Amino acid sequence: MPQRADALGILRRVWGEVRQWKTHLDAWRAPGRLMDQLASAFRDLDDICSPVLQAEIRRSGER
Repeated sequence: MPQRADALGILRRVWGEVRQWKTHLDAWRAPGRLMDQLASAFRDLDDICSPVLQAEIRRSGER
C-alpha cells in the first residue's frame, strides 16, 4: 500500500522533529514556565498509537 507507506513516512518525519521540542526550546532559552505550559501539548508516541503502529512508524525511517 503506497499510500500507507507515504503516511507512515510523514508521521515518522513529524514525530522525529516534534519529540525533540524540549531540546529546541532549551537551546532557545525558553522560560521554564513556558515549557511547563507547553508540556501537555506534546505527547509521546506511545500515548497516541498502538505498539504495532509505533513499530511501523519507526521502521518507516529505515527505508
